[in-house]
Amino acid sequence: MYYLIGIAIGFGITGIISAILVTSYLDKRNIKTPFPFIGVLLFRNLSLYKKTTREESGSTGSLFYIYLISMNTALVVFILFLIFGI
Repeated sequence: MYYLIGIAIGFGITGIISAILVTSYLDKRNIKTPFPFIGVLLFRNLSLYKKTTREESGSTGSLFYIYLISMNTALVVFILFLIFGI
């Protein structure tokens, strides 16, 4: 059952990396996020990323979906661990 924790951590790390890449993408387009507030402004950054990529290419960027899917999967797997692992 402890492999579920490993899977949840893996998806969590993937979500964190995609959030960092979203912030980097916005920084390149002169939308700055102060370093201490990266976690607090995460949802603002995701919505700005979605809006910016839609304006530039006509579709939402892949980092938005990578973040969304990985964090939701990590949450579901962790809940499964709590239900079946204890």
